[in-house]
This record gives sequence, structure tokens and C-alpha cells, in this order.
Amino acid sequence: MHPKPGYQQLFERIFIGGAADAESMVSAERVDVIVDLREEAAEPAVHSPDVEWIHVPLADAKSGQELNLRKAVNEVVNAYKLGKKVALH
Repeated sequence: MHPKPGYQQLFERIFIGGAADAESMVSAERVDVIVDLREEAAEPAVHSPDVEWIHVPLADAKSGQELNLRKAVNEVVNAYKLGKKVALH
């Protein structure tokens, strides 16, 4: 029996989970791009030359982050339009 992944598929080629799920999303789903929303992240949760890491920091429970939220959404949309698999965490 395989354990249930801690991430979810939102749409075809778009996945969401926690930083702990990043390795699984890369290995099982073969994502090309990870959009990392962790404010505290100083480096990728997964180190792979085949995966592009895009850091768009969002703080928990903080207002006034519309620009970064818009940037994160745009990064996902742009990668998706290029046919890439994208993970958010």
C-alpha cells in the first residue's frame, strides 16, 4: 500500500502542498517549476538542476501582500502556458 501524498492536484499540471511535499511532487509528478511561497525560505526545499525555483515570499496573516500574490499567480500561469508542470508550496 502506497502512502497518500500530502499534496493535491489543483488542475492538470498544477499541484499544491507543503515544503515537505516538494520532493514527492518532483519525483512523482515530475514538476518543472516550484513556486515557493514561504517567507522564511532562503533556499529551495528541493535541490535539482531540472527544477526551476521561484521564491515569492508571502507572510502568514499579514495584509498588503497583493503584489506578491499577483506575482505568484502570474508565475504559475506563465509556466502553465509554457506547458510546464508547476508546484506551489
